[in-house]
Amino acid sequence: MLKSSVLTSVSVFSMLATATIATAAEEEVEILFGPPHFIDYLVPVESIDPKVVTPRMDTLSPFDEESGHGPLILEGMKTASGPNFAGSYLYLQMPACGTGMTCAVIVNLRDGAIIEVPAGDTGHDFRAQSNLFVTATFDFSTDEPIRHTRYFVLKDNVFSEIYEETKSELCFE
Repeated sequence: MLKSSVLTSVSVFSMLATATIATAAEEEVEILFGPPHFIDYLVPVESIDPKVVTPRMDTLSPFDEESGHGPLILEGMKTASGPNFAGSYLYLQMPACGTGMTCAVIVNLRDGAIIEVPAGDTGHDFRAQSNLFVTATFDFSTDEPIRHTRYFVLKDNVFSEIYEETKSELCFE
């Protein structure tokens, strides 16, 4: 007798590294899922006008303070139309840091706290309606460049890394 099972679809609503299912043959099969997706971390987007929020400069990181980012944060908040990350946060990109890294801060539009962004030298990926934040950095110390993509979730003004993916990348042919 032929034993088989058909898996028609898998829907992932929370970040799972692996899942185990039982087939018709009662054997366990491990399914590996890739990196998390923005849809897995949805949050409601609040209607907050950044122009009426006072950023708390006492929460500015030493690097941002030394770099003179305070006035740039104030200027960025004047031109922003609302939250662009995690429902109630404003991502603001700063001028280059001088090391090839993307400089940015995030302002909590509820309490004005300024949050340091995880480092990434090729930019950041994020959504207004999700608290998932993605960074990518490259390691050129080997013969073949390696890309490190890191996934974070922001909760209570703190980033927590939840997943990392490392791949060899050929940048030039």
